[in-house]
Amino acid sequence: MSESNRIRVAYRPAGGVGNWQVMRRTSGGPALTMNTENSNEVIGDRLVSDLILQSAETGGSLEFEFSATSFDDWLSSAFCKAWSVDDPSVGTDTLLIGVDDILYDVLLSYQDIDRHIKFNSMRVGQLDLNVEAGATMTGTIAFAGTDYDAEYDPSGDTFDAATTTRVLRGVDVGTISLDGTPMTGTCIPSLSLSLNNNYQAGFCLGSLSPGKQVKGTAEPTGTLGISMTADTYDTWVELIAQSELSLAFPFGDGTNSYTLTIPRLKANGDLPVPGANEIVNWEWNYTALRDENGIALQLTRTTA
Repeated sequence: MSESNRIRVAYRPAGGVGNWQVMRRTSGGPALTMNTENSNEVIGDRLVSDLILQSAETGGSLEFEFSATSFDDWLSSAFCKAWSVDDPSVGTDTLLIGVDDILYDVLLSYQDIDRHIKFNSMRVGQLDLNVEAGATMTGTIAFAGTDYDAEYDPSGDTFDAATTTRVLRGVDVGTISLDGTPMTGTCIPSLSLSLNNNYQAGFCLGSLSPGKQVKGTAEPTGTLGISMTADTYDTWVELIAQSELSLAFPFGDGTNSYTLTIPRLKANGDLPVPGANEIVNWEWNYTALRDENGIALQLTRTTA
């Protein structure tokens, strides 16, 4: 019987033969979904004659606790663009939403029973990041891939150990700026980001697995929890008039830092009317929009 703590997930550039990088995760991983349907044959005895396998899709979701540098490759895949080096002397790079497929092969290993399945040309269909006060910063990678090898033999392969940077928490978030104004003195209990690339699986005759994955519109959305104040109430009134805002969200571990910038967004949210002994907080739902420079999301990192 296989043990859950012996499961290993690793990745490397698609089609490559180099070292595998072991991933950090809390649950989940790549998956193969078999889509079946009952036969519609009628032969007079009321019984189903067959269960037909129509397709086998490579996907799955991997949940993780965010730590600096550990998921930078997958952030690039989610943004569909490589990191650009802005200042090599201080290790500062920038990531923008692009049009490129950033692909990795992902290996799922049940090490205690020596069984391994390789998922080919995986990319990020959707990335979710969440942080709350008093809690760990978490995320989910939803994969989209093409074919697979259920009999892969990694006996000659080399595996690089997982990163060791510390897990980030709500306390590791810096001062958030809304519309260019630092929200000093305004409590922000939570923030989330979801980047959906709307990949569509293209199936071809003669194959159970998708022949290709075609990306659609990049949809960056999220939620912002924010305390009720006179200023946030006035901002909410402006949201009713479809006023636009910007958002800057810094976070890091003291050695490595990131700043997520949304230069143009629109938001909405219901009036909070809680019961007795409850804190009055808004939850605004936002959508990041293309600005005049063609930017919807910008992620900047500075690493040691």
